[in-house]
Amino acid sequence: MNKPRVMFMSRWRAGAPRGQSWANAYHTWAVTAAIPLPDNGLVYRDAFGKVIESFDPDLIHLGPTYWGDKYLGYNFLRSFKRRKPSSRIVFRQGDNRIGRVCLELTPIVDVVYVCAANFVQELQGMTGCANVKFMPAGIDPELDYPVDAEKQIDLLFLGNYGGSKQSRSDVLLRLDKELDDLWIGGPGWRDTNARHSFRGAFGDDFRRWNSRAKIGLCLVPSQHTHLELYYPARLVQTMATRTFALATYTSRLEELFTRKVHLDWYSSYDELVDLIHYWLKHDEERERVAQQGYEHVLKNFTLKQYANRVLRDVGLI
Repeated sequence: MNKPRVMFMSRWRAGAPRGQSWANAYHTWAVTAAIPLPDNGLVYRDAFGKVIESFDPDLIHLGPTYWGDKYLGYNFLRSFKRRKPSSRIVFRQGDNRIGRVCLELTPIVDVVYVCAANFVQELQGMTGCANVKFMPAGIDPELDYPVDAEKQIDLLFLGNYGGSKQSRSDVLLRLDKELDDLWIGGPGWRDTNARHSFRGAFGDDFRRWNSRAKIGLCLVPSQHTHLELYYPARLVQTMATRTFALATYTSRLEELFTRKVHLDWYSSYDELVDLIHYWLKHDEERERVAQQGYEHVLKNFTLKQYANRVLRDVGLI
């Protein structure tokens, strides 16, 4: 049996090539191609169509930053399905909300994968379509892996500054005043009063920063904690660097992880502070949990496993 042909399309930065990671993940079972979509998609839309027609994919996988008519357009996807009825199209929603593109693509594509379990029923109710499935964020072991480094930093947070109205930003700036060794990296933090901040970390820098940290903080803004099984992608990426992860508790999170076996979580600011102090004092226990968390994500949350699942969901393997 010939391998199916899979094309992954998404917008991604050269420093964070997650789109290429998905294409690589499909490679075991399929002939693959990946196309990075530039910011100005309208200029290249006709060219994208020609590339797709030339590759003749059995599956088009639209990444989370596909922006509808700005790139291929819904009419192209419909006409492609008409011309090649055996083809499959899937869309991976990567946001913490159901946006316009998600609503418009659901009736067109074969499967929509959402990042929170409660989105499944919500999106099905809004569109009348049953083709919605839950898939949490995953890792690429070729990008997310530990670096041999001394644990020199007590606490590390990597992520954008959400502004004064975002609870996560308030928590971090409050922690910064109370704790001696918190480092915060990401766009916007250098304009705050945080004592140890930098612009961000991608690729090699992400691995190096995490590998130097005793605790990696993975904090979810309060407006997102209601999302069932929601966690930021950075949580599993942090665990994949064999870094101890301390995360915001979200609904049903324990269905994916075991507390104090793979990671730990908090439900209030006071509990967060107490846990930070506890885990900084218990090096051996903390490192054991970090190792177990590392093994857990490698076993259960890789893009290669997800790619296999997608191909099975659409009946191509």
